[in-house]
Amino acid sequence: MAAAPEIAPAISQVTKSFDDARHSVNGKCVQATVKASDPAGMSTVLSGGGSVPGEADPDVWIPDSSLWVTLVRSTAKGASSVHLTPTSLAKTPIVVATSRTFANKIHSEGIRPTWDMLLKATDALSAGAVSKNDMLPADSVHLQILDPNRNAGGIGAVVMTRELLQGDPNADPIFTQIVRNVQNSLSPTPQALFASFHRDLHGRAPVVIVPEQAVWKFNRGNPSAPATALYPSEGLLSLDYPFTLATDDEDKVSAAGLLEQALGGTEAKNAVRSLGFRTPDGHPGDGFTTQNGLSPRVPRALPTPAVGDVTDVMQAWTKLSLRTRMLTLLDVSGSMAQPVGNGLTRMQATAQIAQNGLAMLPDDTDLGLWTFSTNLNGALDYRTEVPIGPLSTRLGSGTRRQAILSALGRVRPKPTGNTGLYDSVLASVRSLQKTYKPGYYHSVLVLTDGKNDDVHGISLAGLLSTLKKEADPDRPVEVVFIGFGPDVDMSAMQKVAAETNGEAFHALKPQDVQRFLLETIARRICAPQCH
Repeated sequence: MAAAPEIAPAISQVTKSFDDARHSVNGKCVQATVKASDPAGMSTVLSGGGSVPGEADPDVWIPDSSLWVTLVRSTAKGASSVHLTPTSLAKTPIVVATSRTFANKIHSEGIRPTWDMLLKATDALSAGAVSKNDMLPADSVHLQILDPNRNAGGIGAVVMTRELLQGDPNADPIFTQIVRNVQNSLSPTPQALFASFHRDLHGRAPVVIVPEQAVWKFNRGNPSAPATALYPSEGLLSLDYPFTLATDDEDKVSAAGLLEQALGGTEAKNAVRSLGFRTPDGHPGDGFTTQNGLSPRVPRALPTPAVGDVTDVMQAWTKLSLRTRMLTLLDVSGSMAQPVGNGLTRMQATAQIAQNGLAMLPDDTDLGLWTFSTNLNGALDYRTEVPIGPLSTRLGSGTRRQAILSALGRVRPKPTGNTGLYDSVLASVRSLQKTYKPGYYHSVLVLTDGKNDDVHGISLAGLLSTLKKEADPDRPVEVVFIGFGPDVDMSAMQKVAAETNGEAFHALKPQDVQRFLLETIARRICAPQCH
């Protein structure tokens, strides 16, 4: 038997009693051996994804969540060899944990915790969400979750978030912003999350999404800053510790059936409660009190997500986890000097919003900045302002991020310049194809206020045919346009974007640009089937 480490002691206790009873199957003695096994590693083994040191195929698998079983069974090997039974050995809901000080503040102000409130407080609403709860200010909490690639609590948090956004027209950008907010502070274990359980440098309160049992265990250690579990009113998903068969041997399947019965008895229920779990029907042990930061009530449950939803969400997470390699083309033609209000020109407004958008990109992003007009660099319509590379690397006296911020601040329109759009787009796509890096999501982002105006350059038909001819499925590069103002040629941009599986957005006001920047990142959720 391979059991999740936190429940393995309870399983071992019951199997000892089981072994002492000397069961037999077809004249053979039955003995159960329990090994604490990381569910993420075992899921790799059982799905045929590779070997993990010290792990071998078990006959019975008890991961912390049937979410792992769902993912394993989505593979060819897992579908044929891993079988979920109806038996759950314990339950622990995935809760929102925060400091007792912050929890007391919420309760004293009469605030009822909801997932909607959490979205607002993590500043996800700038992605377009509409909140029904304005009781906590935006960006007032620092949200952290467990790494979904290593912990079912993290998978549950991501799946729960996505499920709660169903029906929202801005679901992809909202989900993307939440993912971007948490990806730089993922933790492999609840213990690692609680190790940083304090206000951050911006004064934001700590909020972590963890299994309730982890809160119980943390508080049992008498920390100086104990945690309180919050139970959002919309409901929760739970880790369910399923009894899972991983063998087709008939005698072992029969023996596992006997053990499955034993693990459903009173001894097993008492054993899991003693470790801070609830029984499969949701009832906790004696230590679940508000004084201990836990609720003894059976929390409201969210509907179990469909198998396809779990795999889709994890694929979306994986796509959003891909590092970005983006070349930004900024229009500096003469029309960018036109005013847009508030004393700003199109150039200044676009540059400022691009600077704000830069803050959304993590340090491992590869980013470069080109400007374009006509004859900007000799006969070329484009010029490299900052060469593409990781934002965190040194460039001159600072980092590439600082260099791009500085370049955006000093860029000026070329008064006599026209818009050499098509030549610049083709050159940028070729540049990314030539320097392609596997494991990155490659895109060209074009910020422009006009249409191609270059009599000596390539035509639209020529650009489209060249992009089609030079497209490499092993080196895909998407072109995304954000057209600003009333003079953009949306029809042409949509055709170019479609040829590269990109997108063309029309920003009518400066604020639209930042929203479209986020939607550009969100597009990778649907890639390469975006519409």
